[in-house]
Amino acid sequence: MPGLINDLMYTAPRQTTILQIGAVMTDDVIRPIVGIYKDISLQMCMVYPHEEYARTLTRIADGTIDAASLITDQVGLDGVAKAIDALRNPDGHIQILVRPDL
Repeated sequence: MPGLINDLMYTAPRQTTILQIGAVMTDDVIRPIVGIYKDISLQMCMVYPHEEYARTLTRIADGTIDAASLITDQVGLDGVAKAIDALRNPDGHIQILVRPDL
């Protein structure tokens, strides 16, 4: 979402690392001086780094991350089109699980 990285740089604590996965498909603006003053590291990639999978699975297994709370709705195959439309509103849902049995 345009402006998200800039907002994160303003609100993140000093010495934060921001990992941007994927990309905004429009022009976006950040204020580099904010990152410089706060010593923020900004890393960008198209896919999750491989080591993140193991760390995330460990956090789910030990209860640090409640994965169920990240799923904000479930739909059957007939609800996929509406789910995609709903995900265009970043305030509405985090993830919608598609369950063919519904």
